[in-house]
Amino acid sequence: MKKIDKKALDFWLNYNDPMEEEVIDRISYVVQKICDVFEAELNTWFFDDAEEGEVGSVKNHINSTEVYDYVIDIDNQNNIHFIILDKDGKKLDISDQFPRRWLHEDFEKELIEGKSSFLKTEQERKEKQKLSREIKKANDLKMLEKAKKKLSKEELAALKRAL
Repeated sequence: MKKIDKKALDFWLNYNDPMEEEVIDRISYVVQKICDVFEAELNTWFFDDAEEGEVGSVKNHINSTEVYDYVIDIDNQNNIHFIILDKDGKKLDISDQFPRRWLHEDFEKELIEGKSSFLKTEQERKEKQKLSREIKKANDLKMLEKAKKKLSKEELAALKRAL
């Protein structure tokens, strides 16, 4: 899919140049690539205030940094989270917005690598959480053993009956 010239995009936004169809085509390409990378079956997409069967007005959903408030209608919606780390390492939920620069830049590599980076970061975060829980549990068991040693046999038996 052909990229849109950034100057032409800026001109269109500011002066009503008739290139809306080209912009919609590029947005369609970006949304399709997002779905492809996340293995989602795209039915259609539209802006959240669009009339039935229409895409809606692009100009109401694009600013200097992003294209926003679109809805992706997909078949397999189970647990698909369209989240990546962008080229600056910032977490980005692209389920209803993406950087405007993707309209005039090659973004495919950033999208693919961003998904991988996010998944790797999430896996590392979960492993750290698991390790932290295991350490806390081990410390709790040590404290419990320490506390048990301070109790007499009668106190320990009363505690076990109460629990």
